[in-house]
Amino acid sequence: MQTLEECEARLDAAEAALDSGAHPDIAAFSPTDGPNEPFPPALVDRTLALVKRGVELERRLAHDRDEVASELRRLPRARVRQRHAESHFELKA
Repeated sequence: MQTLEECEARLDAAEAALDSGAHPDIAAFSPTDGPNEPFPPALVDRTLALVKRGVELERRLAHDRDEVASELRRLPRARVRQRHAESHFELKA
């Protein structure tokens, strides 16, 4: 079924990006051809495996997000100095 193949390809791309630390532009998954009838028994196991992969990927992303948020909270905060619109130069002749 094409929808399962598209979902699997998207999961592969997302996992590869997470493993490599890359930031590719992965389009949101929107199936082009959803099932019009119940899945055939032969596809149920494959479908459940894809759902499990998706849930695990979400768990990994949430863990990484929480780790980054924790690291950001530990960084010292710097005050932003107001910059004046005019520049001051000292010229010597």
